[in-house]
Amino acid sequence: MPKVSVIVANYNNERYLSECLDSMLKQTYQDFEVLVFDDASTDKSRQLISKFAEKDPRIRLIALPENKGVAHLRSVSLGYCKGEYVAILDADDYSEPDRLKREVEFLDSHSEVVLVGGIYAIVDETSRVLNLSQPLPTSDIELRWRMSTGNCFAHSTVMFRTGAALEAGGYDALMTCAEDMDLYTRIMQQGKLAFIPHLLSYWRTHAISYSGQASNKLLQGTYQVLANTAKLLVNANISLQEAKALYDLSAENKAEIVRVLHLIRAYRIFYSQTTSQPSERRLLLRLHLKMLIELKKRNHSNSWYHEAKAMLESQIKEILASKGYYWLWDKGLNLSARKWIYLLCLAIKPQFKD
Repeated sequence: MPKVSVIVANYNNERYLSECLDSMLKQTYQDFEVLVFDDASTDKSRQLISKFAEKDPRIRLIALPENKGVAHLRSVSLGYCKGEYVAILDADDYSEPDRLKREVEFLDSHSEVVLVGGIYAIVDETSRVLNLSQPLPTSDIELRWRMSTGNCFAHSTVMFRTGAALEAGGYDALMTCAEDMDLYTRIMQQGKLAFIPHLLSYWRTHAISYSGQASNKLLQGTYQVLANTAKLLVNANISLQEAKALYDLSAENKAEIVRVLHLIRAYRIFYSQTTSQPSERRLLLRLHLKMLIELKKRNHSNSWYHEAKAMLESQIKEILASKGYYWLWDKGLNLSARKWIYLLCLAIKPQFKD
């Protein structure tokens, strides 16, 4: 039985498939299978995959009889996986040679972690590197916080435990978009999240890519996942418009920003109750405070902002007072906005004491 099952989702990516599959065959870690799910492509993808499979039996073509979309494809994919771990690599992306080795070694040595990702490079149609993703925090608690307000993992860098994914219910075939983020928010209920600060994969942007063609649809899927997460974690019912306000940290009216303020405070309290580590509770205070500052910055010029101002400022005062920094509030009233924010930033540095 292979240690790792690599899931490759393909639809009409004949042009990029060779680079994708070659990157797997060049891996320094060799105990894997590559399952290429073809969603009824109309190009010559299947012939190309079959040629790779003839050369290396670790590569298998799973030819789906009709095109039902990527969420359906992913929902059936886990049932084919024999590996203890699942790595994701979309057909138009490719990986660094040491990707699987790094992730397998990490999961082997961190039994509490159920999902890990890493840095990715953005490339164009010719594989020219356009940019590198920013490194994520490596702490589980901050990754969870980020997953509560948006997706912070690139799918083609992710590896997770097969059992944890199945226990979480696997990919949801009914998701029209953001099925990856949807799984992450459920799988993190099974264990910890982690991030490897190394380049693992290359994410391709091109005219026919799914993300390029359906950016608005992807955002709608993201808002739905955020609404689902709010219900799952803190039993809050929020609309898609309120989920959008949470994602953008920008509201259209007082009601939306009040809803966002209630929600982020509820998340901070919820996550504080999941840890006994003082350092992690301090971190949550800093994350909450930084989000409040960003909300203030993005919404203060709106005509309705003064109606929600008191609630936002009361949360800032609550956080500062809880750590003995209540004096900062009074001092801040007599300072310019820039100097006041500077003082707040000092307060949320790692030396923010208990």
